[in-house]
Amino acid sequence: MLKRIISVMRGLREGLEARLVVVDDASIDATGDIAMSLGAIVLSHEENRGYGASVRTFLTHALQSGADIAVFMDADRQHPPEEIPKLLRPILHDEADVVIGSRFL
Repeated sequence: MLKRIISVMRGLREGLEARLVVVDDASIDATGDIAMSLGAIVLSHEENRGYGASVRTFLTHALQSGADIAVFMDADRQHPPEEIPKLLRPILHDEADVVIGSRFL
């Protein structure tokens, strides 16, 4: 898992000017420490709360920090970071308010 989060974060750093935020859902490895060392803001759950709570934590942070756009993705590489500019394009061109990526398309 750690190799995947490192790979995803590096991919995000290469293609985007963005704040990276990692929700660490009480992982038992060094996810939070590695994410911080790569420049991410780390939001930690003290106990495992699950996927839905992680999404909620992330979106709450995005709203509270004044983010204009929020992109949520897992570190499993199902969604390649280099595809994010394609997802952002309709939002940036005022053609959509929400865009959802699919690993099947």
